[in-house]
Amino acid sequence: MGTASHSRLQGGWIKHALALGVLLLGGGVLPREASPPEVLYTFPERSQGVYPKPAEEFLDWTRTPTRPSLPTSRIRLQSPISSQRLLQEVAGRSDPLLSEFPEWPHSTLTRQFLEVWLGYDTFSRLRYDRGVGRLIPQKDRDQLGRYLMEHRWTLEALDRFANDPDLAHRPDYLFRILISIHTAAHFFDLPYPSLFCLFFQESKLDYRLVSRTGARGVGQLTSIALEQIRTLRKDPENEQLLQLASRHLAQVYGDPLLQDWFEHLELQVTLPRPEAPRNELRTSTPTLYSLVTQTAKLLRSEKNRLGRDEALIWILARKIRRGEILPERYSRVHWAYDQIAEKQLASDRRSVFHIETNILLSSLLFQHYYRYHWKNNSQETIELRPEVRAMMAVASYNNGQSGIRRLLSNLEHEFQQDLKEVSSEWIASRFTARRLAKALRRPYQKIREVTRHVRRATACSEAMFPFR
Repeated sequence: MGTASHSRLQGGWIKHALALGVLLLGGGVLPREASPPEVLYTFPERSQGVYPKPAEEFLDWTRTPTRPSLPTSRIRLQSPISSQRLLQEVAGRSDPLLSEFPEWPHSTLTRQFLEVWLGYDTFSRLRYDRGVGRLIPQKDRDQLGRYLMEHRWTLEALDRFANDPDLAHRPDYLFRILISIHTAAHFFDLPYPSLFCLFFQESKLDYRLVSRTGARGVGQLTSIALEQIRTLRKDPENEQLLQLASRHLAQVYGDPLLQDWFEHLELQVTLPRPEAPRNELRTSTPTLYSLVTQTAKLLRSEKNRLGRDEALIWILARKIRRGEILPERYSRVHWAYDQIAEKQLASDRRSVFHIETNILLSSLLFQHYYRYHWKNNSQETIELRPEVRAMMAVASYNNGQSGIRRLLSNLEHEFQQDLKEVSSEWIASRFTARRLAKALRRPYQKIREVTRHVRRATACSEAMFPFR
């Protein structure tokens, strides 16, 4: 590349980084009269990439929803910030949120989960100069936290798993999922609320989940989705992003400051060393037989009578794979199944269930739909607002782009409306089963499932979304 071309690219990158430096979650661009924000730290090699103080909010991603992915240009550095300073910045993030729900019997695990979930973006910005953003109509960090606190999953899953003595083990996978989603949102340049809510709606952050249609893992990947991901990986830029994200996760998991933070939270978490996702993954699930027999064997080693009834364990294992929490009398089966599943699924890099692999590949697919160039029946480009683009990406994630393209084209024709300025609320009010059936051409049960799925994911991510 010539010197002039290189200078133009470098100058454009610096301008873009400076623009990001003054974009805050709630307020967009700072007014001209405002003084430059105070920065928390600087890198000697490059000072233009730092984030503004305080690192309390996600960045504003609204103005540049389809910009080139910048993480490929970033230098892999760690800030020399001290452990004490870092802990001061991230400590106590869950206290204000928990104080809003005093009647809830919150467990230590719930507090630890919220501390990491609320504090990791600040940790990542201060330590690695890597943060995530949201679109202006979307929830900020505290609003997302309230959504989680009001969701039955928090009480049924987190508190139940922590308070039941038969289930009281450290769910390492939850913290791996949180860090992996943040990393994917950063490297694939996606609005964090959209990506987090997609995974939360797909699986409730359960890597063991297998749906009735065969979708697997945190991102509920199907065989068709994996075929499309193989095609997307042929693009060198996509493959580079996967490699960089995997290397960054390895850097984070081995960071002593992260371990200091976890020790401060009294978390005993064992983090693996991630590798780039393999091109060929095992998508079949013959491991259920192995999971059941190993679960029964573990129960028998503890002299638990349930270990002698493998037929019952088969039934219970299928319920666990569907995301159900077993009754208390079977909670020891749930515990034993988790122990075996963590070894055979969560840590097997050749498996589609592998946590980091599943999340990174799912994010690559979601990015493809988020940046998709929509066209109507006349092959004219359909411009969409960023939040509508995110909503259509959620709708396409499980159904492909063809049916959603027909839906958008039909809406344009039916209402004689330029979709460029319509809101996600406008789209959602017309996201009816009748229109979806005409566009997707799928069974009615599938149509209802898509409608419910998109509305719930959008209700999770958007601040003022009226539809549930």
